[in-house]
Order: sequence, then C-alpha cells, then structure tokens
Amino acid sequence: MERLSIDFGHLWRAHSANQVAFETILFVLPTLAATLYDASPGEIALVTAASTLPALLFALPAGVWIDRRTRAPVLRLTALARAVLVVGLTAGLWFGLGTPVQLAVMAFCFAGLAMVGDIAAVALVPQLVQDNQLGRANARLELMRSLAQVAAPALAGVALAVTGPTGPTALAAGLLLVAAISFQRISVVEQVAARGPSRPWPEMVEGLRFVFQTRVLRDLSLSAALWTFGATGMKAAIVVLALSDLELGADAFGIALAAAGAGGLLGGVMVEPLMRRISVGRIVAVGPLLGTIGYGLLVITPSGPLAVAVLAAGLFLDGLGSTLWVVAATTLRQSATPLGMLGRLAAVVRMIAASSRPLGALTAGVIAEAVSARASLMVAMVAVAASLVLLVVSPVSRIKRAEDLRPDRG
Repeated sequence: MERLSIDFGHLWRAHSANQVAFETILFVLPTLAATLYDASPGEIALVTAASTLPALLFALPAGVWIDRRTRAPVLRLTALARAVLVVGLTAGLWFGLGTPVQLAVMAFCFAGLAMVGDIAAVALVPQLVQDNQLGRANARLELMRSLAQVAAPALAGVALAVTGPTGPTALAAGLLLVAAISFQRISVVEQVAARGPSRPWPEMVEGLRFVFQTRVLRDLSLSAALWTFGATGMKAAIVVLALSDLELGADAFGIALAAAGAGGLLGGVMVEPLMRRISVGRIVAVGPLLGTIGYGLLVITPSGPLAVAVLAAGLFLDGLGSTLWVVAATTLRQSATPLGMLGRLAAVVRMIAASSRPLGALTAGVIAEAVSARASLMVAMVAVAASLVLLVVSPVSRIKRAEDLRPDRG
C-alpha cells in the first residue's frame, strides 16, 4: 500500500492540534460563563449558540473566497488568528476581565475562523493525496476528530480544576501555534481555477446549483440534512429521557454518553480497512442503518438496571454509523467535485448542517413537551431511517469506488 504524502502528514498533524484546541475552547467558554462569571441559563445558551452562527451566516461566502485562493495559506492564517484570540482570552482571564457577552463574541469569532479553516482543509485534501487514497486520508482525519471530541473536554475539565481558567486556554493557544507551523510546512503547488473578476453572488449561486444538480451530491446533502435533523433532536430528547423519565444519575448518564464517543473511535479505526474490502456506496448506506437501529434502541430503553446498557448500545451504534457515513460521504463529495468548486461544496455541507440543527432541536423540544421524550426519539429515528431509504434508492449506494466519480479537475 502506497504511503500518504509528506504534505498530508503535515496537514494531519495540524488538523490534530486544531481539533483538540477547538474542542477545548468550545468546552471551556460555556463552562467559564457558568462557573467564573455566574452567568444565567440564557447567557450560557448565548455563549453556546454563538459558536453555531458563523456556518449559517457566512459559510457560502467563505467557500467562494476559498475557491479563489491557495488553501494552505488560509489554513495557516486562520490558525494564527485563532491563537491570537485565545491568547487575548487567556490574558483577560489572568487579569480577571470579561463578561458572558464577551465570551459569546469570542465563541462567534473563534468558530467563524475555525469554519473557514475547515472549509479550506476539505478543499485542500484532494490535492495532497492520490484519488484512490482519499478514503484513507479522510478516515485518518475523522479518527482524530472523534478522538478530540472524546478526550479534549475531559482533559480541559481536569486542567480547569488543576490550573484554573488560564490553563486550558494557554494549552489551546499553544496547539494552534503548532498547527500554524505544520500548515506552513505544506509545500504542494496548488491548482487554483483561473477566474476573472470576483462575482460573489453568481459564484455562490453556481455552487448551490452544482451541488443540487449533481445527483450524488444532492442525495448526500438531503441525507445529511435528515440525519442532522434527527441527531440534533436525539441529543435534546435523550437528556429528558435519561434524567427525568428513567431517573438516571449524572454519572450513569455520562457513562452512556461516552459510548457514542467509543463508537465514533471504532468507526474511525474500521472505516479505512472497510473501504478496501467493500464498496464505498455500501458504507454510506451502512451508516444510517446503524443509526436507525441505535435510535430504535433508545426509543425502547426500559427502566431499571438495563437502562444504562441499552442507552449505551444505542449511542454506540449511532457514533459508529455516523463516523462511517462522514468518511465515506466526504470522500464521495470530494471525488465528484472539480477542484475549483471544492470550497463551495464544503460550505454548502456546513450550511445544510447549520440549518438542520435548530430545526431538529426545536422539533424535539416541542414534541417532548407535548407528548414525551420517547416520541421525540421516534421522530428522530424516522428522520434517520428516511436518510437510509433515500440512499438505498439512490445511485449513491451502488457506487463501487469513489475515484470513478472523478470529474475534470479544472
């Protein structure tokens, strides 16, 4: 098996540092709002929500901007800019400055820069590896993302307890500097589509039209919207089910939630060898199949001693399935998209996710209040099952190799 390129190794190391820093800051900001600034529930929600807004508001313009530029410098500059933000946060915490509203502004700016960097990374990967290596590359990136999601909040919590608020933020700033240095070492000569004068609005429309007129990309986008809707609803409803209906303790609920991270890690390990043995289209369909089964287990979770085990099993399958889906779907999208359109493709994907999340959470909340948490989970299961059905009837599930979709890379 041919090794991945040295430049991809630089990207992978930078991505790893980036992800740990990102998850650390997203954990620290609302935690500090609650513990250090005695924020109200509304203020804590504001800090949390602020990090979700950039993808909804600015993803597509960012995609247009990235498609006109070489991506490695964008990655380096966004990492440096985030490091500066976090250094400023650390200094403010050291001197006892700051308010919950300022933390929300920090979350918005930090997440916005991270979004731009993530879009640039998705657009750069196909230029760092061969077409038949895309699946391996995406699997390794997703494994590190899953690991960061599991480990970074726990490590940040320990650092907060041991060093105080400046410890985890200083660590995040250092990691972002490491990421910037690794991005600097990427030496590939990138291809950038030749363009005339900038036309942001027509180029945004062009990106949307390309995604929704290309059958594979359209079906993957609709599938992603359905699963994101269901996943967000599940995350809202399961808190009510576990803590109120099943009367689990916070420790038992935490154990069940950890199973989702374990499933994600296993998926990150499994997906690379799986993509060598079975078709990428089948892997895409297996993801929501596992998710549907997992959500079904959540719906039927019994009270009593089996509650934690059943919840954990359902969340484990969801974590496993979502990782398999993300890697396979990302590989198919990159393979089906010309280089000059990859930034806008990644932007559309993020915009769809950002639009589906609030709808899923709101729907789950309304149904849980009007009927029950189990009813909310059933609606979430139906959404994920619809995602599966869409893929089964689509040509996507019959694709054998992602590289067969390769367009003219102009």
